[in-house]
Amino acid sequence: MMDEGLSDKEACDRIFMMDVGGLITKARGRSLTDRHMRFAKEMDNTKSLIEVIRTVKPEALIGASTVGGAFTEEIIREMAKINKRPIIFALSNPTTKAECTAEDAYRLTDRCAESVTVKSLEKYSRLYPRLKHIRELSVYIAIDVGNFFYENNLATLHPEPEDKEMFVRSQIYSVEYDELINKTYDWPAKDAKHGFPVPVLPRSSMDDE
Repeated sequence: MMDEGLSDKEACDRIFMMDVGGLITKARGRSLTDRHMRFAKEMDNTKSLIEVIRTVKPEALIGASTVGGAFTEEIIREMAKINKRPIIFALSNPTTKAECTAEDAYRLTDRCAESVTVKSLEKYSRLYPRLKHIRELSVYIAIDVGNFFYENNLATLHPEPEDKEMFVRSQIYSVEYDELINKTYDWPAKDAKHGFPVPVLPRSSMDDE
């Protein structure tokens, strides 16, 4: 938010934080540290997340509580009710402690239904392409993004590549390696066969110990 022009105070004023004691408010001042006080609000104390959401009407909900299921169906649906495109990040690990699952976020907000047409579901029966096709599809996505950047004077690579597809493909990491060792050797053929004899070594004083 500060990168977009807000001051530190203005950014903090737009962030509402909750901990085990509930919403961080100025009324809880004695129990809060200086870093918490930056986000303390002039509001009534409450431990109800749904109450805070209905009052504040946030655009984004970020979970780092390690309380599995903290983002209930009621909470997720309320976020979808007040936002056309709600931002819901359940960041706690492991998955069992996540505030909600990805499925919950998609299903309870009905956002997948808006993103996928019936025609595409009937044809592909999936939301995303198969994993084996991702690499190739990524090439064409990169080309389209590149075209957009050059058309709108946003590109930072100049001059513009004449063959964008060739350029993109040259930048893709490859897990296939060329042979670095010549498999043709000039030593006698018998030494290149399996089972070659182990050379006899001279005796050492260590052998007698």
